[in-house]
Amino acid sequence: THKTAVNKPVRTRARTKVVDARNAIAADANAEDTDNKVKEAISALSVAARKGVIHPNNASRRASRLVKTANAAKNS
Repeated sequence: THKTAVNKPVRTRARTKVVDARNAIAADANAEDTDNKVKEAISALSVAARKGVIHPNNASRRASRLVKTANAAKNS
């Protein structure tokens, strides 16, 4: 359907950015590039929520978990 065609790229982009950020955290949590990837992932989640592709609480939860993981990796 049309709705799927419109929403799928937004959802895919958000998921991809989150995976990229998680991989960057695993590789080197203290790298400046890692911070940028986390910010990009949060931005993609926000866009998806704003467009109604995912629920705002879902986006917020995923962003929170991502930042929590990044901070834990930095401090260890």
